[in-house]
Amino acid sequence: MARLNRGREIAAQFLFQICHGLIVAHSCEDTPVSKLKALAGAALVTGATVGWWGYRHGARDFRLVRQQVPNRKVALRILHISDLHLGKHNRALARWLPGLASLRPDLVVVTGDSLSGRDSVGGVLDVLEPFFAFPGVMVGGSHDYYEPRVINPFKYLRGPSKVVEHRPEMPWRSLKTAVQIAGWHWLENSAVSMSIGGVTVNVAGVDDAHYGRDDSAKAIGELRELGDSADVVLGVAHAPYLRVVDTLAEAKVDLILSGHTHGGQIRLPRVGSLVTNSDLPNKYSKGLARYQGGTWLHVSAGLGTSPFAPIRIGCPPEATLLELTPN
Repeated sequence: MARLNRGREIAAQFLFQICHGLIVAHSCEDTPVSKLKALAGAALVTGATVGWWGYRHGARDFRLVRQQVPNRKVALRILHISDLHLGKHNRALARWLPGLASLRPDLVVVTGDSLSGRDSVGGVLDVLEPFFAFPGVMVGGSHDYYEPRVINPFKYLRGPSKVVEHRPEMPWRSLKTAVQIAGWHWLENSAVSMSIGGVTVNVAGVDDAHYGRDDSAKAIGELRELGDSADVVLGVAHAPYLRVVDTLAEAKVDLILSGHTHGGQIRLPRVGSLVTNSDLPNKYSKGLARYQGGTWLHVSAGLGTSPFAPIRIGCPPEATLLELTPN
């Protein structure tokens, strides 16, 4: 109840600031120049308020989403974590996430962009440590491989952000080694078979497509070598480019798990996301959907943000418990 009241208070403050700006614009001197100045001021007030709210509250309203996924054979509970971008700008996330270990999932899947800086590895491992008690698979994302950079957010409206050559590498190898020592599988265009509580789970993991590190054919080739007797077949990739998700769907995996999009990070009522930072259609920017044939696609809205754009509006940060249930 206290949290609900606090949310209402925040919303009221937010609307008050917008209305105040509009009232100022309407009540100013009735001259074109004055009107223009007032409207500019109102826009500035509104923009600043929206930005403040998106940073102070929208990016910290962490949620657990539960989704049931019809499955032809067995029950399996998968905790999908993505896009932590863990760093000093989101310490609240580091406090919240470990509590999800109490869910005791059958499998944990982390779909990349865990790091936000060269000093982030230790923090990421601390946050993931409670989950190492469970089977897990992980893939790298663009921010795990290369240092993030400042980018004009309006450029995302033109399509996926461009690859910048010769960016400094992140310490992703240290992260990979540590999670492997902890017993997890780090997949780079490869596949693995796991036995989880008597359930055979085959997983094909595709490396980051945003930076062209993907080789879906190689991952599918290894998946086929594992045979066709698995109870559940998963495809895991950071960036859901069509060349990746289409190939995984054509291989008839049961479920594809991906991240990267942040759900658009800003979502508008009745419109949804404006961007996916990939060639994936906006309608798939977050959540669970039937993709092709019998394949399901789950794109996580993610839990973090880039340190250079730490806001979310209409798109709360989330982790998802996917509960595969027999038909």
